[in-house]
Amino acid sequence: MRHISTLLKQYSSWKSGRWYLLTSVLLLCFCLFSPGLILHHIISPRADFSRNGWWMHFYEPSHPVGVEGYETFLLGGEPLALNPDFKQALGYLIWDVPVDGKYCFKLVAKEDATLAIDGKKIATLTGNHLPIKRVDEWVTLTKGYHLFQIRLQNKSGDGGFSVGMMIPPMMNNRLLAGKDVAVPVLGSLDTWWQILEFLNGGKIVFWFSTFFFTLCLLLPLSLKNRKTSVVISIGIALAPALFLPVTIRREPYIGEMIHKDLQEEKPDFVFIGNSMLWSRIDDEYLGQLLGGQKAYSIVNFGGLSAIHYLSFKYLFLPANIHPKKVFIFFRRNQFVLPRARTTDPLVKKTIERLSPAPDHVFEQIVHGRSRSVTDIVYDKLLTLFPIAVAQNEARRKLSDLALILASLLQQNANQMEKERKTILDQVNNRFSFTSGSFRSGIDVESKQEETVKNPYDFYGRVKDSFLPHILELAKANNIPLVFIRVQERPSENGAVQDSPDLQRYIHDMQEYLADHDAILYDFTGDPELPLSAYHDGDHIKDQKKYTELFYRRVGDLLQ
Repeated sequence: MRHISTLLKQYSSWKSGRWYLLTSVLLLCFCLFSPGLILHHIISPRADFSRNGWWMHFYEPSHPVGVEGYETFLLGGEPLALNPDFKQALGYLIWDVPVDGKYCFKLVAKEDATLAIDGKKIATLTGNHLPIKRVDEWVTLTKGYHLFQIRLQNKSGDGGFSVGMMIPPMMNNRLLAGKDVAVPVLGSLDTWWQILEFLNGGKIVFWFSTFFFTLCLLLPLSLKNRKTSVVISIGIALAPALFLPVTIRREPYIGEMIHKDLQEEKPDFVFIGNSMLWSRIDDEYLGQLLGGQKAYSIVNFGGLSAIHYLSFKYLFLPANIHPKKVFIFFRRNQFVLPRARTTDPLVKKTIERLSPAPDHVFEQIVHGRSRSVTDIVYDKLLTLFPIAVAQNEARRKLSDLALILASLLQQNANQMEKERKTILDQVNNRFSFTSGSFRSGIDVESKQEETVKNPYDFYGRVKDSFLPHILELAKANNIPLVFIRVQERPSENGAVQDSPDLQRYIHDMQEYLADHDAILYDFTGDPELPLSAYHDGDHIKDQKKYTELFYRRVGDLLQ
């Protein structure tokens, strides 16, 4: 205790304590900025961009071979197989990140695997992930070069891996490959990687030491002044909640990346939709047909009118560009079913990615409540205290864990699924402290929305939909809108016939849009869209062929 007391007195002395604090700050800055210097001035200049893929090193042979280990190049762009003669493999790759933002990386492997970036581990796959050997992790990356490392355990002789990412605007997966990927060529790469790992650990150590020495210097002030003492005590109590990172939180907002992309591209035409748009329009090919003009699609798979509204408001408008037209693709009567596909867990993640904070119009229409000043203040506090955001997610994970534990006694997977409701009841009874918080996760609102009264009463329901808000935003920003109704899958004889109610709905919608300076074009009944043109469901088989048809049919709108 005497030694600790002596050290505290020394640290709290302004003469000596300030030098400890200054040293910690300098070391913290060194750990923060050195990785960037190493990547940009030592590793990246020696990268070989003519070879796009992974530089792999195999070691620990599983049986006697002619060499103890060897290095080889594995081409990116497809799932990579491991050499079964070796138990372990270590690979490196450099990616030139095109724009600052948050990327969701997907790691898939047949065996145990670890993915790390710039000396920091971001994803790990182990036997606990069976039978699905996949993990998704969000990472914030700055524009420029970043070094990836993959470590694999090849236990069964059937190892393999792929690393992909979700990139806006479509948020669909693509493999980590392409012209921005290179092989790092540096003999001492493992050593530099260890330095990066050390610097990452140093960030935490020197941040805490800086915080500690700052408090030590403030300690004498707190002893002399009661008000100062209260302020410092509150600061100490709040520091962990303010600064400690939390991995369980709201999905990252992807808008900033799309805004930069739109500003750089400056497209003449912007398209908003879901997979109906994705399977129909080839942006690059449409641009060629238009003589060099640019088209840009914002696709959110599975999204309906609520997603289209959020995409238009938060992904397109903040980019502050003025294309000639914005096309919104839709099916049937989705614009008077505003709550459809808004509570499904996967779609809820999409909703969070589309908006930086809960949208008051969305909350009112979907959940029937307006956001009060208290709600807004609460959201701001959550951004300051990220640790609080983890509560709901932690409950959900506990619910999943309890469900797994309760279902261990089930021998047949099909039987377990049939008795899922019974299992959930058992979990709620056994874990009474949850007050019945475990739920089946069924998208109840979406199911209810399918059985609403008068689903084709356009004028009776449009006032409670997202359509008026989209039109209002477009008018305020002088954006010409065109709504494209896609043809659904025809019958075996090729006929596509709307019911009288749907015909009246489309007529009313067309009339309503015309009154608000918007256009509706309906592809239903087009003679060049037989059943043979469709792939699965309402998706189109040949994207380029449909793009040509689109160009011919709405050519006057592409001016």
